[in-house]
Amino acid sequence: MLDFLYGNKKIKNILSGFSGRRRFPNSLIISGPAGSGKKTVARHIAMTLGCEMQGTEPCGVCSSCRKISEDGSPDVVNFGLENGKKTITVDDIRGLRSDAFIAPNDLNCKVYIIRDADKMLASAQNCLLKIFEEPPESVYFLLLCESSSPLLPTVRSRAPELRTEVFSDQELKKLIVSENKTAAEMESANPKKFMSLIRRSGGCIGRIRALLSGEDESDFTSEAEELTKMLCQDAFADFMVKMQEYCVSRESASSVISGMMTALRDIISCKRNRDGAELMFYADRSDAASVGGTVSLRTALNFFDRLSVCLDELENANVNVGSSVTALCAGLKKLK
Repeated sequence: MLDFLYGNKKIKNILSGFSGRRRFPNSLIISGPAGSGKKTVARHIAMTLGCEMQGTEPCGVCSSCRKISEDGSPDVVNFGLENGKKTITVDDIRGLRSDAFIAPNDLNCKVYIIRDADKMLASAQNCLLKIFEEPPESVYFLLLCESSSPLLPTVRSRAPELRTEVFSDQELKKLIVSENKTAAEMESANPKKFMSLIRRSGGCIGRIRALLSGEDESDFTSEAEELTKMLCQDAFADFMVKMQEYCVSRESASSVISGMMTALRDIISCKRNRDGAELMFYADRSDAASVGGTVSLRTALNFFDRLSVCLDELENANVNVGSSVTALCAGLKKLK
């Protein structure tokens, strides 16, 4: 049962209880890191609700199950941030709320999967709350988010939360090698690179799959690794050129800087001689120590702090990306 989802015993037990009684809550929060299976869980719930067999598990072969699995059902609405938007507004939710009162097209229910639910403005959440309090019959809302803490307490009180689990490095390594030919080949041919991918996935099976396939457009790890090495090994002129080349948008700049901060965490750990500390970026401690070169612990810490300030500006303030990256480079140069 629920073989589609690795691990996650608690979620499996809860979903089994819901489907066994054929009584799903009208609103549900599914939280967890990117790539940890939130969309998979949401699709399974939608298939269970819409399946023509009306059993405790989706049959997977009926017309409704096939449409839902292929994102082709008009009654399962996927909604989230699009076209560079940073927030979900009250107007967005009003549109969903109005649609919820229209009868289903070909299922016996309607399911709204709201990705990036933690990016809903308070006004949007309050608008959604009105329909949570008196939901139309056979209408369900699944709120997907990395963390439920940005959601209003009133929303959280009306929507039970399922949190997806992450795996240890060894658990994830075993899982991905057993299912993925590319992973098995990389483990044998280039174990250091493979272990680096495992660590960068943060314990999430979906993330490691994307990294292995090259489909993760937000992955700027190789760029972050190159820049960190330049920064630490006195190649500052090249560093400034590459920063401007890689950080062409808010998203790419945030990803690059976040990656550099993770690399610096490992370098700082090595410089503090924390042998037992788990690495988050490099395959082993010798790689982190080599990249760190002759940079002092104090300088590495100052680099990290300056990068953190810039990342906060990019994510939480309306700053010009080019100007922010230029200021970052100037600030880092002063720390050398």
